[in-house]
Amino acid sequence: MVLLTILSGMKAYQPGKYKLTLQASNVGNEFNGPIKTLFINISPAFWNTWWFRIIALLCIVAIIYGVLRWSLLQRFRLKLERSENEKQLADFGQKMQNCSNKEQKWRCRRCVHK
Repeated sequence: MVLLTILSGMKAYQPGKYKLTLQASNVGNEFNGPIKTLFINISPAFWNTWWFRIIALLCIVAIIYGVLRWSLLQRFRLKLERSENEKQLADFGQKMQNCSNKEQKWRCRRCVHK
């Protein structure tokens, strides 16, 4: 019971290894009996460990890589769409130039819209 009271008072200790030495006393504050030693190891919080920091860094790098990759893919798709639109426009212009009279132009327009 005494040990629980002592350990409950340990709130602000830094991570590390500690040695707690205990000896019993009587009402007259006379110490008698053997000295007991308790070794206590306080581990750091998980966010203060090297492995957590490495995992967090890898996650941040992966997120940045993913965002950059997505951005480049969007740009590539936009350029591809623009080039396809330009090609369709050029093909349409070529078809219109091949038509020589009004009747052929009317047929070309009808074919293009199908």
